[in-house]
Amino acid sequence: MRAKSLPLLIGFVMGTALAGTAQKPPERRYFKASNPSLEQQGLPVPYSDAVLVGNTMYVAGRTGIDPKSGAIPQDVQQEIRFVLDSFKSALTRKSHED
Repeated sequence: MRAKSLPLLIGFVMGTALAGTAQKPPERRYFKASNPSLEQQGLPVPYSDAVLVGNTMYVAGRTGIDPKSGAIPQDVQQEIRFVLDSFKSALTRKSHED
């Protein structure tokens, strides 16, 4: 009986010791998204534009629509430019909020 309880005791002691050294999860900061069509209707935007967890920023997905007209461009290169400009705008806006 004693031989069986020793490993359990050792496991309990190690588990308790490790539980006491658990790290606090990193702080999360949410960056409000803007959606003019929802905002014009007085509705809240139901998602975040980006989330900063510790030192890592997660940016929401983007589409390649023309920001002025809302239309999808016929030219793929222009659509890619709109997507990249959208990411750049989001990242630049977030760096100024700090």
